[in-house]
Amino acid sequence: MPLQKGQQDGAQPYTTRKAMLALEEKIAAIQHHDMALDLLPMFESRSSIEAWLEAFNPALDRLAAG
Repeated sequence: MPLQKGQQDGAQPYTTRKAMLALEEKIAAIQHHDMALDLLPMFESRSSIEAWLEAFNPALDRLAAG
């Protein structure tokens, strides 16, 4: 009996590195402007949002590097 998709995925080792790479791919597809709009309710000023966005990708890269 052939393995189902979920069973096949479960047979593959899933590391933190693989998870971070998958996350980076998804985040890369998000437009800077869209992310800034999503962050508006969480920050008091636009400059705070811009500072957060500027630091976000380097921080994600450091985490992905392990």
